[in-house]
Amino acid sequence: MKKTISSIIFFFFVSNCYSQGGNLQFNRVLNFTSGANYVVPPNKVLKIESVNLSLQVSTTLNYFRCDTVQQGNLYQTYCLYSYPNNVAFFLQLGTIKLYPVDLFNGYPYFLNQNYSFFTCSSCPPTRQFYISTGGTTISVPHWLSEGDSVSIVPYLPQLSIYPSNFGIHISAIEFNIVP
Repeated sequence: MKKTISSIIFFFFVSNCYSQGGNLQFNRVLNFTSGANYVVPPNKVLKIESVNLSLQVSTTLNYFRCDTVQQGNLYQTYCLYSYPNNVAFFLQLGTIKLYPVDLFNGYPYFLNQNYSFFTCSSCPPTRQFYISTGGTTISVPHWLSEGDSVSIVPYLPQLSIYPSNFGIHISAIEFNIVP
């Protein structure tokens, strides 16, 4: 009997030593799609339950800055573009970021083929880029902690020619951390 009580006390002590400092209490279900911008609030965590990526659209990005690369006696001008908040990704889940196209210095680019002289003034103010999420998977569940972000850039609304699952759809559960 004494051995059983000692064992129970020992296991209780060990389980408390390795606990994460609180319990999770269901708060609400959240669904994210085009234009979502959410930051996990203090004393909460977010469990991403499902991620549906079925997006093939053209999007307009804004001119961000110009970079050049010297090749021999000539310069190549790279016009860099970004979304309105000066980011290059179209989806962010905490540290996971998805980008639309190949990048130069971290941003989608248009290579200005004007080799005769260096000019950033010839960069168009906006540029169309194609986004396709085909073959992209994100493993779930995926946990986000306090301060992590869920961001999806706005994209064109669904047209009747697209299937009902067109776009980026994320379902998540928000939990309160209870001491």
